[in-house]
Amino acid sequence: GLDGMHGALAPSDLLGLAALVSSSWEDPLSLIVRTSHSCYGSLLECHDIQCRLIGVDPLPLLKKLCDGLTAVGFHKKGIYTPLTHLSKRLGPLRTLELCPNCIRESIGTAGHANDATCTAAAGFLKHFSRTLLSEGLRSDLRAWMDTWQGPLTAALVHQGQGARQNASLYLLPIFLEADPRCLAVLLSSLLSRKNEEGLGQSEVAAAVSVLKCAKGLDLISRVEEELKCPEGECVWLDKEVPRSAIVSSLDSTRVETLELLCASWKKTSLPGRGELDLLRRAIPVELTCASMGFRSRFVTLLSKFFERILIATRSARSRRRADDRWRAEHGKGREAKEAAEDEEAELRECISFLIWLRGHLSRCLYPGAPVARRQLALDLLVAMARVFRVDGGSGGEEEGEGEFHPLEGGPLVGAGTTKVLVSNVADSWDDVRASAAGILCALPLPLPGLDTEVEVTRALCFAKSLLVSAQVRESDAGASLARVLAKRYAAELGWEMRIHPDASVTAVTNSKLGSPAGAEATLPLLRSALFLVDDQVSQAKQDLHSSCLQGLANGGLLLCRYLLEDLHAAGAQTLRRVDCLALAREVLPRVLAATRCSAWAVSQQDELNVGAGEAEGDFSTETFSAETGEGEGEESIAPAARVIINGSWLTIKEVGAVTGRLARMLLTPGTQREDGGGRAREEVAAILERLGDNLLEILEEVKHNGASEKAHLGLTDLVGPLLETGDPKLEGMPYAWLSRLRRHALRPHQTGSDIVRRSAGLPFALVALAKAEPKGLPKKLLPLGMRTFLDIASAGPGAGAGDDGDGGGPGGRAFITTFPSAGDAGIVLNVLSYFPRVHALNMLSKVFNDSELATDTSGFYADGLKLAIRGFADERWEVRNGASQLYSTLVVRMIGFKNVWRVETSRKAITSSEFFDRFGALHAFFRVELEEATESLGACQGGGDDDDDDGGDTRVLPATLVHPSLLPILGVLSRLGGSLKEGENDALSPRRLAPLVQRCCLAQSLALRNLAADSFSPLVPPSEAPTCWRDLAQRAKALASGEERGGANALHGAARQLRVLCERNAPDLRLQDREDMVEAIAETLGDLAECCSRRLVSCPFARSEAVEAAYYAAKFALGACKNQRSKILLWESFAGMDAVTGVTGGGRGEYEFEAAVARLVVALLGHARGAGADLHGDLASRLRATALSNLRSERYEVRLATLEEVESRWDDLHSGGLDPAALHGALREAVAAEGHHGALSVALRLLGRLSRHDEEVLAEYSTPSQLREDAAVALAVALEPTHEALRSDALSCSGHLASAALRLGEATHHKEKEDEQEQDLEFLGVLSALVDLASEFAEPGRRLPLRRAACSCLFASGLARRLPSFSMRLLAWVAACTLLQDEDDALRGWCGEEVGGAIGCGGVQASVVLSRLHDHLTLEHGKDPEYRDWLLWSAATNAGSSGSCPPSAARRLFDREEDNPSRERLLSLQLALLQIVRLAGDEAQTKLRAYLRDFWGEDDNVTRGAGRAPPDPFDPDGFLHSYAVLCRAQAAVQAGLVDGNDERVVELVGWWGGEALPPLLQDLMDGVLASVEGRADGFDAFFLAR
Repeated sequence: GLDGMHGALAPSDLLGLAALVSSSWEDPLSLIVRTSHSCYGSLLECHDIQCRLIGVDPLPLLKKLCDGLTAVGFHKKGIYTPLTHLSKRLGPLRTLELCPNCIRESIGTAGHANDATCTAAAGFLKHFSRTLLSEGLRSDLRAWMDTWQGPLTAALVHQGQGARQNASLYLLPIFLEADPRCLAVLLSSLLSRKNEEGLGQSEVAAAVSVLKCAKGLDLISRVEEELKCPEGECVWLDKEVPRSAIVSSLDSTRVETLELLCASWKKTSLPGRGELDLLRRAIPVELTCASMGFRSRFVTLLSKFFERILIATRSARSRRRADDRWRAEHGKGREAKEAAEDEEAELRECISFLIWLRGHLSRCLYPGAPVARRQLALDLLVAMARVFRVDGGSGGEEEGEGEFHPLEGGPLVGAGTTKVLVSNVADSWDDVRASAAGILCALPLPLPGLDTEVEVTRALCFAKSLLVSAQVRESDAGASLARVLAKRYAAELGWEMRIHPDASVTAVTNSKLGSPAGAEATLPLLRSALFLVDDQVSQAKQDLHSSCLQGLANGGLLLCRYLLEDLHAAGAQTLRRVDCLALAREVLPRVLAATRCSAWAVSQQDELNVGAGEAEGDFSTETFSAETGEGEGEESIAPAARVIINGSWLTIKEVGAVTGRLARMLLTPGTQREDGGGRAREEVAAILERLGDNLLEILEEVKHNGASEKAHLGLTDLVGPLLETGDPKLEGMPYAWLSRLRRHALRPHQTGSDIVRRSAGLPFALVALAKAEPKGLPKKLLPLGMRTFLDIASAGPGAGAGDDGDGGGPGGRAFITTFPSAGDAGIVLNVLSYFPRVHALNMLSKVFNDSELATDTSGFYADGLKLAIRGFADERWEVRNGASQLYSTLVVRMIGFKNVWRVETSRKAITSSEFFDRFGALHAFFRVELEEATESLGACQGGGDDDDDDGGDTRVLPATLVHPSLLPILGVLSRLGGSLKEGENDALSPRRLAPLVQRCCLAQSLALRNLAADSFSPLVPPSEAPTCWRDLAQRAKALASGEERGGANALHGAARQLRVLCERNAPDLRLQDREDMVEAIAETLGDLAECCSRRLVSCPFARSEAVEAAYYAAKFALGACKNQRSKILLWESFAGMDAVTGVTGGGRGEYEFEAAVARLVVALLGHARGAGADLHGDLASRLRATALSNLRSERYEVRLATLEEVESRWDDLHSGGLDPAALHGALREAVAAEGHHGALSVALRLLGRLSRHDEEVLAEYSTPSQLREDAAVALAVALEPTHEALRSDALSCSGHLASAALRLGEATHHKEKEDEQEQDLEFLGVLSALVDLASEFAEPGRRLPLRRAACSCLFASGLARRLPSFSMRLLAWVAACTLLQDEDDALRGWCGEEVGGAIGCGGVQASVVLSRLHDHLTLEHGKDPEYRDWLLWSAATNAGSSGSCPPSAARRLFDREEDNPSRERLLSLQLALLQIVRLAGDEAQTKLRAYLRDFWGEDDNVTRGAGRAPPDPFDPDGFLHSYAVLCRAQAAVQAGLVDGNDERVVELVGWWGGEALPPLLQDLMDGVLASVEGRADGFDAFFLAR
């Protein structure tokens, strides 16, 4: 054998080498992993060669290696490459024999693994499955599929959304590519899982995933009812499968369905009729989706779909022309002719679909539509226009008859659409404005409805009215509209436009559409905007408040900026014609004047600046007085001080933006005229220097955060081009400004007002200079600035401290700093103030906090953290405050936001070893500081040997005696992850700090001991955790028994360290270390029990910490222990502790101990079944009795702790840990007697969860009468105006209890003879009050917890469908209609699931559930008068008013839109009208028929012929009223209730017979005319929900 062969590697050596190599498989560095995999393959090859040379069977060693790989676990990505190496040598069948679960386990990784592991598993499966099919099973398809079909189906169907996505992305293509014949078998298997209600949601999602993968692999071409699979196989696809997928409540399923329908492996293949029909169903449903990710994906997929149609159309037409030429030469064939006709029919269907889509999207822009619908519709229209642009193709021959051009003809080219688009350009949402402007700029000129001077002037006047507004959303909208008009009519048509003093437009008659005038034609408008700035500044000098009511100079400067951007975008030639220098001469004085009149207002420190913290200028429309706070009349929109602050900071914002834009124009290469020479360059430099100085002055003086932030953006835009010019003079300006910043920070005679608002604009100025440097090149300004202000900030804790000083308080000590720049070298300033240090700290904090600069500032992290920690020692509060801000900023940057071990959702923490490897200088710094801190702590520590902490020792350690660096350093250490370095040999080993941190665990302060223990955990290497546990447990026992002196403080510190070791370190231990840790806990459990004993330890806080340590020890040990017998013994040891079974008692601080014991008792009950303990034994019975008695404890802390632990371990407890009947009785008592709102909330939640058991379990411990009583008690709590959370829990509990009472009564036919009628009436009253309260809580104005409680009460409980009277059920369904349009996505989806399940349409979107709910109610209760009245009320409520929009509201048209994108009045109106029309077909429904017949409204007979004015169809209310009137009229004519020649119909046609209507109303108007002529076109052609 190999063992006796000289020079050969023995099997034991090979196994050892394999184990050594395998230790690197999970290394984060991929190069190391690949190298170790290569070494493993070399070992196998070496073994194979040796075995062949000496004739030894290699199988035994390979089997051991295979066993070793499977023992590692298939969840490790590192085993798959070695497993592939092994399978190549063993062969597929032998591999399956040795490892029969390799395929199943590999596929199972898709359910829980990350992308890297899934990719590794896919690589193994790809090789193994192909080899198995070709070599092992010799193409036996059925046998081959048996090895993987079951696990893959489970991953697709049963393991959740994440598993399905991983399986379809990584695994499914492997098997379909290996043998495409399996597609038909797999699809048939999935589609055959149908039950009576059809395929479930998960089966539909799985089928869509398979279809999408197959289409991506070109195994199927189209989605049709008869799917044509490879090898001639056909699978029948139920049409309800894709229809269910497009309305699924899962975003991922809908996205995959859209990918299936829109994408194609062949770009030249046209979509089929079935795919187009499905898209007609899918697109309307998706247009109101509020998820940003889904909306982005939706637009991307449809854009690709448009490109696919365009490419396929042009390819088909090119192919047809080539075929026609060939047939002309060689004769025509019938088959070719039929194929061409079929292809032409498909082309016509695609064009028809695009025309429908364009019309539908145009209708979605109706006035008052939710922003989500409008935004998505505009985005799709922009995508359609971009793809099908007229000049986008090769032109010429390819653009023949039948081409689709979305901007030529159709609803987009109409006066009504233009007006709708103009209103969207003047919208308050930036994205809506941009998309609408893009469409308007692409439409052919002149725009319909804006083709005359008068109409364009009216639009420009509207833009100006918005522009001179104090509200940001209005001024931005006005500037956007004026910009669009300037682009279309000035730049393209050459019309002359001015906005001041009066808005005017003059058409140029000789302009030609084919020859645009150019961007320079907007100069008259730009200059008139500058005149507007002059006028506003002049007005501000006379009356600043009235000028700020018009936005001061914000509107004029904003329009100037937009026009300058368009000029800059036009190119260098345009800028050269414009003469940028001359334009800069005109802009500069306006910028300076606007700065002078506005900067002072945002630089004040008095009551004028109270509102300076407002980030935006949108204020309430209520009227206030600046002095009294009372109303000032209709013109006042806010207090005078706030108006002035708002107008001033908005002006400063635009000053910075205009400065940056003007600088980029001036420095654009090739824009300067050559006739100016060097003088022009000098003038440009002077202008830029003046602009920069102006921004620096603003940042040095203003105290408004918004103004500082916007001004710094302008400075960034100014400095960036300067550094890229290559001109030494221009490049030197930023360095001069940095020097100016330093001088300003160091200037003498500063006061406290100079450092308010974190030094106001100074940090922003430094960030602007740093961010402006060219990306990708070494930074120069940033390191210079960082080092300069680090030097200023680290001038020493004594700077500014002392007896007296100049501006720095008594005895301020001077410090010296130098600035090593070219123009400022050698200047030395003596400053007797601490204010420069505060400035420097604030500036450093701002720079460190900027994410864009994070990479460049990372080299200063260590120095910054040292500076911050030392700053805590300063005597000045201002310096300590600045240091604390710098400290928090650096902790976030160096460690992370959520790098806190207590947070369950925190990401993987940076470990302590990684931290010190990155910032090695901090290790020595921490060590020195901790040594000094612990020495000072020990010197001033008193009473350490006393027996009590916070009990016996009454002396308090002054906070000033705690070393100032101690808490910050411990705070950093406590947020780190566990150390990976073993021992203390490494100079940067975190373990070297552990003894110093442990000394802090003896401190008198409880908070300091807790923080020190939390900091100790990351310093312990994994292998030392068991030893550390033993040492700490033994020391704690010695302290508890008095063998070692130290007192209660030392005992508490040791117990806290034990707790943290189990809570933080133990779960992350390796397998061997976990076993050692379990053994260590078992060995020292007795020591820990003594620390919990009242007999030995008098301090309750020390005992409570020991009990907490036992709690976490039990949680870890009982879960990690593999031996069942050992696990039972461990559980019995924990359950037998004196603290658990002992008698509770009073005493100061005992509540903490008793609460900890209560948690431990319930936790042990939860562990009992998993540990295999005897649930009926003495220990378990004693624990149950203790837990139930704790629920009746006098201390609310004990009751609360017990209830919370029961709630957290509910799934473990209700399976046998606690008797449901006993728990139900205890909870009923708790709800009736509990006075603490926290404990009462938990008790109510638990009582509600108990009521969710099925009827058989409920009947074992409760009766309907008890459940009714409990529901009444919970309802009484919900009716009390107490805590919101308590009311929410009470309402939810009451609903579940009431539903359980009804369920149990129905199941058992329970009839009580005594007082049966009285009890029923009383319960009906409870139900009525419950439904009323839930309906009230469901209203949109209520807070989210109350709305969620309403959904839980009515629908999650099943109460809505069990209510005894229809009036109650109707009220519940009305609440469902409200909740199905809730603004919260999660609540809306949850309600959709519950309501959909109640009416038989679960698993679909909430908007679809809303539609089907109306259908369900009409089907079930259509003849009920209450339902009919509700339909009429709903239609009237959502139909708006007939009055036209008042003039003052016209300029704020977009303000009337609802903030909730899911609540759509038109949808509710459509649903109500649709049901009314359906029911009105019954002649018995006289009220509904009268409603349709009198379509003018209630005043129909009174006002007929009275010359009423039509409502404004472009106002949201007027639009809805017009829509309702038109729909009712059309339905009345179609039903024969009104004659087509009726004078009211004639009047209706006379009102809206033109074409200047919104697209949706125009279509309805056409429908009314069609109905008059006898064609029955339904008004529900545009329906928002399918």
